[in-house]
Amino acid sequence: MNIPKKGKDPDAPAGAENPNEEESGAETSQKKSKQTIEGPIGNISDISIQSTGGARSKKRDLTLSTNKPGQGTFFSCCPSVSMTTDIFGLEVKIEGSTSKELYPVMPSVVYGGQFEMELIRDCKEVRVTPWVDRKNRVGLWCMKLTPGKWSSTALDALSIAKDGWIRLIPNMDQGWFEIEEPLADWDVPDWEKLLAGRTLEDLMNLGFKNRIIQTENHQVINDLYGTE
Repeated sequence: MNIPKKGKDPDAPAGAENPNEEESGAETSQKKSKQTIEGPIGNISDISIQSTGGARSKKRDLTLSTNKPGQGTFFSCCPSVSMTTDIFGLEVKIEGSTSKELYPVMPSVVYGGQFEMELIRDCKEVRVTPWVDRKNRVGLWCMKLTPGKWSSTALDALSIAKDGWIRLIPNMDQGWFEIEEPLADWDVPDWEKLLAGRTLEDLMNLGFKNRIIQTENHQVINDLYGTE
């Protein structure tokens, strides 16, 4: 006796579809669609973020240059009156180098203290103003206000740099500065954007840090006048 296979209709013509197989396949497909792939994401809110438009980081300056721009650098200076000031400064030779470093000195340290005569003699009057180069790097131009052509031509250059872009060229033979201006008509810097709310005080604190002499006990005073 021939026993038909389960689910197969023995009287169905050859090639006919088996309705029992269709039903079985539909059930299997339904079961598969209900399956969940296990993983660390249980809900889409676990991994979704509020888009920032790609701004994943923000640049923050940790320090800035307190030197005048390099000889080959085009730069511009901030035209705001509030971003320029004159200070007392001591130039101190950097150990192991021929270069010097500027130390701003509070007027309260210069006047009325035990080193008043020495500090008046040794301190230079210095004009401080921000500059920016074509790569948007901001620095402080600390210009010594001394008699002579170096200082007077630097002041002239500063005045021009507040209205556009210049390159400062020292003329060693003549003892003064010359400038070069770009042939292209570059836009003036957007200082409001560059400063991002920072004041001249902020820039000076960032650039000079612990070099600001606030008391007579500063190490530079001790080294200069042998107090220790």
